[in-house]
This record gives sequence, C-alpha cells and structure tokens, in this order.
Amino acid sequence: MTNKRNNQTAPMKPLDAESLNVPSDEDPRQLFADWLVSSKNPFFARAVANRYWAHFFGKGIVDPLDDMRVTNPPSNPELLDALAA
Repeated sequence: MTNKRNNQTAPMKPLDAESLNVPSDEDPRQLFADWLVSSKNPFFARAVANRYWAHFFGKGIVDPLDDMRVTNPPSNPELLDALAA
C-alpha cells in the first residue's frame, strides 16, 4: 500500500511485532499466516478460545464476540487465560 501523502510504501507490520521484509518472490500472506498462528502472537489463542466458548455456551467470555479490546474486558479473565494457554 502506498501512502498518498508522501508516496512511500507502508511497511508490513503485524500487531505487536516487528516490520516484515518480504522478498518480491515470496507471498506476504504466508508470512502473515505464520505470524497469526505463532506462539508469539498473544491474540490468536484468546480469540479462538473465546469463539469456541461462545459456540458451545451461547455467549463468549468476551462479549460481543468480536470486541476483544482492552476496554471490553472478559467476564472471567482467569478462565480465558487458562483456555488460551
């Protein structure tokens, strides 16, 4: 993606991670997928655990299901941490 103000390419940077340097012959989606499921990504396990909880019990530990921001804390943070681990 190109920044329209300064005409520079925006760096590829996952949340809470360093910028990625992707060679032109590699698919950046593969690097993103690797980061997404990496143990270094603290967001994935919590989101999946919350989704499974909502699927089986009708309501997520974090509700609404897709609202995993800091200002919308889980109803039981210890349970969510344990399930994510």
